Amino acid sequence: MKKSTSPSRRLVGHGMIRVDADGKVRGRTRYVNDIDYKGILHGVVVRAPVARGTLKSLVPDPDFDWSKIVLATARDIPGENVVHMHDRTMPLLAETGGEIRYRGEPVAVVAAKTPELAAEAARRLRVEIEEKPPLLTLQEAIALFKKSPRRFESMKDQDIVKGDLARGFSEADDILEAEYWAGHQEQLYIENQGFVVFPQKDGSILCEGSLQCPYFPVHELNDPLRLPPEKIRVRQTPVGGAFGGKEEYPTMLIGYAALPALKSGKPVKITYERHEDILFTPKRHPVWVRFKTGVKKNGTLTAVECDFILDGGAYLTISDVVMYRGILHCALA
Repeated sequence: MKKSTSPSRRLVGHGMIRVDADGKVRGRTRYVNDIDYKGILHGVVVRAPVARGTLKSLVPDPDFDWSKIVLATARDIPGENVVHMHDRTMPLLAETGGEIRYRGEPVAVVAAKTPELAAEAARRLRVEIEEKPPLLTLQEAIALFKKSPRRFESMKDQDIVKGDLARGFSEADDILEAEYWAGHQEQLYIENQGFVVFPQKDGSILCEGSLQCPYFPVHELNDPLRLPPEKIRVRQTPVGGAFGGKEEYPTMLIGYAALPALKSGKPVKITYERHEDILFTPKRHPVWVRFKTGVKKNGTLTAVECDFILDGGAYLTISDVVMYRGILHCALA
């Protein structure tokens, strides 16, 4: 039998057609906000109005009709109030008596039949906080680091050391030293963050929405929801851009929607408006870099010493991965 052969197909150097391009360009793609979900509640996250403090209480407005609202607080979290990403420091919702670590930190979730009613309920929940002095900028943190590096409080440290640094500088014809800064960078994806959580009869949840990493929430929400991985199902809807902005954050959004969904037994949808998305979701990190580089007259690098500090915000989440990539490039590793 003669073996059939087909011409080899070279992919390098040829343009590839994106499988999702046609629908997105023609406006036919249906994102999570385009899907007409029936019988759902709309959720709104209630947030701390200050950057740092102690949460004293949440006070519902007695003149508001709360009978049409599902209110979920840290007391409604079925398990341990911690979202297990790359450490265990971040709560799903701030607890009464607990610390507020950034302006906009979630303290409760309200859900109602319409987005307007949910938004009104969020406004009618008074958040009482004993305010404390915050550390607001990377510049403030760097000032502390320069003054006393050993006392600098960090969420994660990592070093890469290769070769004899002192010898490298001694062999250099010139040594260049400089500092560099870069600020926040907003990903500005065309589709805002959004998710719907459907409680199931067996106690599990089905989650549908826009995200990059469907397996992240399955393992990061086990503790607060007290559900094993097989009871947290995630279905990815078409993603209208992400650029790193929808890696870990959808885990939080699923957690927020899951609390009123489990409490009410009804599906809950949370989607952010653009201003809320920009204010309260992760950004590309602000960074400070200090380089000391030894060079020969022929252009050969003899040594590189680099301090690289990222502003990871109030909690680590996955900033350690970004930091590690950064120091790999800094050290030419």
